Formats: sequence, structure tokens, C-alpha cells
Amino acid sequence: NSHYLGCEGYPECKATIWLPGGRESTITAAPSSCSLCQCNPPIRHLDFKFKRGTVPPDTPLQHVGCVGGCDHVVRELLDLNNRNP
Repeated sequence: NSHYLGCEGYPECKATIWLPGGRESTITAAPSSCSLCQCNPPIRHLDFKFKRGTVPPDTPLQHVGCVGGCDHVVRELLDLNNRNP
């Protein structure tokens, strides 16, 4: 039950990311785009909704964020801190 994201700018942009499954979460594309990441096309925000008990207690159960690297909550939840950009 994992999700795979790829860049809409393929083949020029080959950025990809696997989102972990098993957290009983829903992930949907939000209508907004990230203004901090310098990507073309812009990175769409994702709306993460987590079930209570599947994320650390100090993490909100709903978070709209960016997987481009600028959002520390998303980096921590998806363990992106130690990956190459």
C-alpha cells in the first residue's frame, strides 16, 4: 500500500519518491503549489491525513506539505532527511 510520486516535468526532471504505506493514511494532491521549491513545473502540495497512533504524538493528524525538501514535517515523517535530492 505504498505510493509512488514522479515529477510532471519528466524526462527533464527525474525526481521520484516512494511514500511509505501501512500508516493507514490518505494522501491527496492539494490545489496549491510550493512557492519555496524552485522546480518547473512547481511541486504540488500534498494533503496528508493520518490515523491517530500512526504518527508521533506531536505530529498533526492532517498536514498540507511539500515533498520537495523544504517541509521539515514531511521530511521527518517520510524519512527524507538522509536521502539525496
